[in-house]
Amino acid sequence: MFKNWAKNLINKLYSKPYLLVTNTATGVVSISIGDVLQQNLEHALSKDESTLHTQQNSCEQSSKPVWDSQRTRNMMLAGVYFSAFGHFWYSFLDRRFPPKSPSAVRKKLIAEVAMGPPLVSSVFFIVGSLKGHSLLQSWEYIKSNFPVICGVCTAFFRLPLKLIFKH
Repeated sequence: MFKNWAKNLINKLYSKPYLLVTNTATGVVSISIGDVLQQNLEHALSKDESTLHTQQNSCEQSSKPVWDSQRTRNMMLAGVYFSAFGHFWYSFLDRRFPPKSPSAVRKKLIAEVAMGPPLVSSVFFIVGSLKGHSLLQSWEYIKSNFPVICGVCTAFFRLPLKLIFKH
């Protein structure tokens, strides 16, 4: 009973009238979870106490990392942009290249590789702007993190797709 209800709900949410909202909500939730996980990872790996947002507990000598809710809010706002853009971008690709043909998959992957860096960079500018950074400061941040971004995109998205489609 629950399985059928869940399947019907998912089919309805991913149907045409609800697709933009569903894609955007999914993206915002995903980017929020990712940011919270990233903040926890940064706190766990940080060796320099001056870089940590911490809160001293008066009863204990240890300090506890504090979640930066403003950073997560900024990421959520960028997620709205990123997800909505992605919705229209992938809708365009599906119209331009008929789904399920091997050549269409290759063309979509090439378009994704070409469009990915400018789109990701624009998210850095948006988040930087929300944090009050200048365009130059955001650009420097992009330059210093670009190899990591490209590495993560390749490891977690492009290589698995290449292995799956083998074209």
